[in-house]
Amino acid sequence: MARKVKDAYDRLPPEEQAVAAIYGHNYGEAGAVDYFGRAWGLPRAVGGHNASLHVGTAERRARARAHRGR
Repeated sequence: MARKVKDAYDRLPPEEQAVAAIYGHNYGEAGAVDYFGRAWGLPRAVGGHNASLHVGTAERRARARAHRGR
């Protein structure tokens, strides 16, 4: 899953990467992106589970967002 997020992020032009946020549907998805994405240069993920929405990319004002479909 984290690899698919990386591949999608890499397809964004640099100006969109600079303002992109990565959203995980739950704490596990956001955590996987954070764990594996660190080595790949991904921004920290935000998630919709408990307080994880308030950590991660809070310092970034996202104008582009991608999330994994179900």
